[in-house]
Amino acid sequence: MNIVSLLLRGFLSDRDPVTINFPQGLTLIEARNLDNVEVQSNGGGKSSLLYAIVWALWGEVPPGGGAGDVINH
Repeated sequence: MNIVSLLLRGFLSDRDPVTINFPQGLTLIEARNLDNVEVQSNGGGKSSLLYAIVWALWGEVPPGGGAGDVINH
């Protein structure tokens, strides 16, 4: 299975629509927290991206969460 792109809208911290395009082949996910540069990659959205992919494929929510925890709007 190859994921080509992902559109997030109202999912976790991504309230505004965000489209992520994945290049063909192996993809490295790296993030920077632009709100607080001192914490480096904490809060950069790496887990949100993974949760969105799991939600899109299987309709599952993050461990310990409910559907109301991942959908903002």
